[in-house]
Order: sequence, then structure tokens, then C-alpha cells
Amino acid sequence: MYIGMCSYLNICIYGYVDIHISISLPIRIYLYRDICISICIAICIAVYRNIGIYEYLYIGMAI
Repeated sequence: MYIGMCSYLNICIYGYVDIHISISLPIRIYLYRDICISICIAICIAVYRNIGIYEYLYIGMAI
């Protein structure tokens, strides 16, 4: 439900997977992708619960 609201999600998934696609096995790519999706969804939930834009940017930069 939050996936459609999160504009950062696609950047996170494709950016992170593309970086690792040439040096990782397919299984690892899926693992990274799943972790990345989970992190992004967590960020989205936090943002839409008004935790704060600064925390959002800090977590986003950490990724």
C-alpha cells in the first residue's frame, strides 16, 4: 500500500541492483533487492507518519 506512494522506491531498487548486478550472483541480487525494498518501505511509512524529513534524508543518504 505504501509502495505506490514512495517515489524513492524505484530509485533505490534499480540503483542498488544495477550497482551489484555485475559482481553478484542472482540469489544475492534478489537478497539485496528484498532488503532494499524493506528499507524503502520503512522509510515511506516513517515519512507518511510524519516522523520527519531530516530522518528521511539521513536514512536515504545512508543507503
